[in-house]
Amino acid sequence: MNQPAAPRLTPPRPDDPLEVHEGRLSNGLTVLISPNPDQPRVAVQVVVKAGASQEPRDQTGLAHYLEHMLANKGSERLGTIDHAAEEEGLARIARLYDALGQAPVEDRPALAAEIAAVSAELAPLAIPNELKQLHGRLGSRRLNAFTSPDQTSYVVELPAGRLAAWALVDGDRFSAPVFRSFQTEVETVCEEKKRALDNPDKQLYKAFMEALYAGHPYADPVLGRSEHLESPSPRAMEAFFRRWYVPANMAIVLSGDVDPEEALDLVEQHFGGIPSTDPGSWLVEPPPLPEGTTRLAVQHRAPPALRIAWRTVAAGHPDEAALGLLDAVLDNDSIGPLDALVLSETVRSAGCWHRSRRQGGIFCVYGRPRVGQSLDELEGLLLERIEALRSGDLDPELVRAVQRNLSVDEQVGHEDNRARAQSIADAWLHGRDPRGTGVRAAEREALTAEDVVAVAERWLGPDRVIVHRTEGEPSVERAPRTVPLPALPPGAPGHSALYHEALAAPTTTPPLRTLEEGRDYRWLREDGLDVLWGPNPHNSLVRSTVRWPLGWDGQPGLDVAVRLAGKAGAGDRDRRGFERALYELAGTSDLSVGRWTTELVVTAPADTIDAVQSLACERLFAPRVDLDEARAAIQDLIERREQARSLRQHAVSALAAFAARGTSSAYLNRPRRAELVTLAEEDPALRTGALSELARIALVTGDVAPEDWASRVGRGSREGPPVPVLDYVRPDGDRVLLLHHDSVQAQVTVYSPLDGFDPGDYGPRRLWSETMGGAAGLVFQEVREKRGMAYSAQAGIASGWRAGDANLLWMRVESEVSKAAKATELLLRLLRTFPVDAARLARVRASTLAARETNRIGFRSVPHTILDWHEKGVFEDPLAMHLRMLADTPDEAVRDWARNVGERPVTISIVADLRSLDRDALVALAPTTELTLDDLEVL
Repeated sequence: MNQPAAPRLTPPRPDDPLEVHEGRLSNGLTVLISPNPDQPRVAVQVVVKAGASQEPRDQTGLAHYLEHMLANKGSERLGTIDHAAEEEGLARIARLYDALGQAPVEDRPALAAEIAAVSAELAPLAIPNELKQLHGRLGSRRLNAFTSPDQTSYVVELPAGRLAAWALVDGDRFSAPVFRSFQTEVETVCEEKKRALDNPDKQLYKAFMEALYAGHPYADPVLGRSEHLESPSPRAMEAFFRRWYVPANMAIVLSGDVDPEEALDLVEQHFGGIPSTDPGSWLVEPPPLPEGTTRLAVQHRAPPALRIAWRTVAAGHPDEAALGLLDAVLDNDSIGPLDALVLSETVRSAGCWHRSRRQGGIFCVYGRPRVGQSLDELEGLLLERIEALRSGDLDPELVRAVQRNLSVDEQVGHEDNRARAQSIADAWLHGRDPRGTGVRAAEREALTAEDVVAVAERWLGPDRVIVHRTEGEPSVERAPRTVPLPALPPGAPGHSALYHEALAAPTTTPPLRTLEEGRDYRWLREDGLDVLWGPNPHNSLVRSTVRWPLGWDGQPGLDVAVRLAGKAGAGDRDRRGFERALYELAGTSDLSVGRWTTELVVTAPADTIDAVQSLACERLFAPRVDLDEARAAIQDLIERREQARSLRQHAVSALAAFAARGTSSAYLNRPRRAELVTLAEEDPALRTGALSELARIALVTGDVAPEDWASRVGRGSREGPPVPVLDYVRPDGDRVLLLHHDSVQAQVTVYSPLDGFDPGDYGPRRLWSETMGGAAGLVFQEVREKRGMAYSAQAGIASGWRAGDANLLWMRVESEVSKAAKATELLLRLLRTFPVDAARLARVRASTLAARETNRIGFRSVPHTILDWHEKGVFEDPLAMHLRMLADTPDEAVRDWARNVGERPVTISIVADLRSLDRDALVALAPTTELTLDDLEVL
């Protein structure tokens, strides 16, 4: 009898910057490990080569449904107190769903009622959100999952000392999952689908993919078709899992503070028992390439837009790297041929992207026209740039600059464990060598302008799909229709045996590490200038943020002047010359203006950072403005404001600003049209020059000395204007603000202004926030998991900017309009009653402590964090104080805090199709006021 092969590791390649160790379990499962001891945490990604493309075509959305179930519902040993007792009921639910899929419309309500009844019988056996609760106790962050056409991935970031617990739990999750509480996930996924139907860009994407890949799974949306979402099958889902979730089709990626040999042994122990079976072929022959130009038209509640798309190559094709470089050459947010159309104010926006999937690729060029510009004209401008490049109009120096900037971007990605894990996972998924990051970088560096022109000529020809989107009522598929389900009874108290076994798994706790001046940062204090500096342990990149204490509130029109300066040239360079110089230095520059501050952020390698900083400051203080371009930029801003009024997100933001700030809303205090026109004629330096006189602070990371940097950013001679204590609107009683928008979903937000920021109330404030809004928080559990009322359900507290500035409590749900009133009532009940027992508080306390102990501040955030602490009245690392407060705050103090905030009047803002809203139910909660966009913003 043959013995299974022992797990083995292949060491990293010497040219691999990620130092990936590749291993195989005895059953054939791939393990990829990238050590990075920067922080005592590990990013994990479990990748399955099975996504929407592998679904039966009459069960679209199945892979995504499965992702939801595996991410939320547990297994035979987790998420239940007695799996044997629930098996018969779960089998009955599966049979009922099969019947539901075949039933005529008139029979569906009765079957849905029966499903709800059986689900209610089983609910007391389930432990809701136990996987999320457990990861909270382990100190994990970002527990999530996602599905694409080619894969499903499950991700989490956890303390390095908890790797044994993760291996135990995920080994169980992928060995014996159980699809309990299925009906609430059906409702949740249908809400996610409705949100996608409200998204105009997703509908543009759907249109051209259906044309490019007609008849192929790539043509179907990952979320599935509405008619299939209404009749999902747990049996089909289980069959999908059994076929595709097998070792030959899976990889586990670990990036962080981990020993590769020890990690491989752990993974073998818990995943090595998964049976090794052959999933069979996954290939579906792509359709023939489209011949000629296929034209499509769609409508949505959004400004006009255009997509031009071509079929290209699958991952691993010899042209893949050159197509990726072509993408960056055409559009690099700086000096590409498509960027030039934007820089010259010729079009509203333009860009492109390329993606090689396992069975084919897509190259997409996109754009939005200026007001008065037709989509046909925009199309002609974009295609003119493509054709010029195809004919050989490409500067080799541009290609070399793009290659250098891509290398810098890659270095930034290598700083973050999640980005490292994602990069490794993508390589494995697409058949590339996961240890070959350095090889692929070298291959990209070896490409020439001739190579780029060749792939453009080969793939961006006349065989393409062009989609025009015009503003109007959406021409989209109907939203899925489901029978609303009653709330499930409470789940089982306590926890499963596996939950306790995982918490008892061997672990190590790293020593507490607080930020110390002299070791982790330096603070240079001089008259008119502070420099807060921290090292970059990964590479030679330098990032600097210079902050001046003046914004648009203290200097009206400053935001517009800075906007124009950001579109200007400097010295003897016009705008395009400036952008080219910056790009050739592999630098970036970003200007932004807030209400009280202005910031200049630059990033570049250490050998060019001086030149980049000098260029950026020259443009800010002595911009070279082309008057015609300035006028066009201001006209574009005016047009954007007008067009934004059709967008749902704009309506949400405008109402949110008014609900929180009232007449102090930024939308009501921005320059009006006439002021904008006047500002276009003015030299921006007349307003940006005021910054040069002000004291400033520089927040810097990287290979520069603080003393040297002080001379590069200058000093100011006076302080900025005083900033008042910041507060929110405090209504005398509860109120509901309504804003109409034609959309499938409603957004409900509850705002409650709190007291001024006080470091001393960290314990109850943080524990309330984690109890209500954490990954397994009460809002998520009651709104989404228990009732399936929404895809997105959150809560939290926005901290005041400085000590004394008001905090803001918020709760938010996105749901179908018909559910909005009930969702609002539920949010208020949770806020006012705080229905939390001692067991939940104990779990939240332990979870928060575990996360706080190991969540170290990333090096790029150190200077900003130190400054934030000081502004909030905290003058040393508060880690030890926070841990003490979390441990010592009594339950009753948390309840007192909850009672205090629960008694305060709230503002409820709702953006929805008011024709379908249950107004009577809302009036019963609080007085309602219907507003229009004209009430919320000036034009």
